[in-house]
Amino acid sequence: MKSKLVILGGGESGTGAAVLAKLKGFDVLVSDISDISDKYKKILDENNIDWEEKKHSPALILEADEVIKSPGIPDSAVIVQEVMRNKINIVSEIEFASRYTKAKKVCITGSNGKTTTTMLVYHILKNAGLNVGLAGNVGQSFAMQVAKNNYDYFVIELSSFYNQDDEAIVSKFEKINFEANKIPFSIYNNLGYGGEIKENSMSVNLGTNSFEMNIYDLAIQGKHNLYNSMAATISAKILDIKNPVIRE
Repeated sequence: MKSKLVILGGGESGTGAAVLAKLKGFDVLVSDISDISDKYKKILDENNIDWEEKKHSPALILEADEVIKSPGIPDSAVIVQEVMRNKINIVSEIEFASRYTKAKKVCITGSNGKTTTTMLVYHILKNAGLNVGLAGNVGQSFAMQVAKNNYDYFVIELSSFYNQDDEAIVSKFEKINFEANKIPFSIYNNLGYGGEIKENSMSVNLGTNSFEMNIYDLAIQGKHNLYNSMAATISAKILDIKNPVIRE
């Protein structure tokens, strides 16, 4: 008997998750309290995926073995509360799709600069010739790309609401020594290790792996973009991208 998966939200994230779930053999229902756009209805219909709009039907939703909640739906929503009361596991599209790819993921979150940093990292990895996809708040949904492509790397922009239902992520965080895995960067302080600005030069030092570039040669200017550029450069150096590629 097929496992039943219900997806709350019929937008980019929900539709992508539905296509991947159908491909993996789930019995899938997409439920949206609002209208589902014609663009996404067409994709759902082409993949023989059941959907409902302008309502959430508890009789159908509470039969699920697992629920994927789209990031814009708050935990306070009535249907989400009902799902939780019935002890049905809730995951995000990101966690669900991660089960079906072995690709390395560069996940970018934070208060400001997420999109710029995401695009910088993607540009660097693409220029390095890597087989890389762009997902999350930018590009197609992560799940849709896992369903349709076989990338070796993903660069994913994650807003905080993407992580709220990721039990696997939270449980891993509890075991991580953040101090041992943290690479700091600053435009004001001399750090020695990490990223810093020295005499109009952006410097990234990861021990045996270093990079320097004049800040006026950076593709995007401005104080806030120094942070974005350092974050992107650190990500690239961790992945052993060559300095000439980063400079491009």
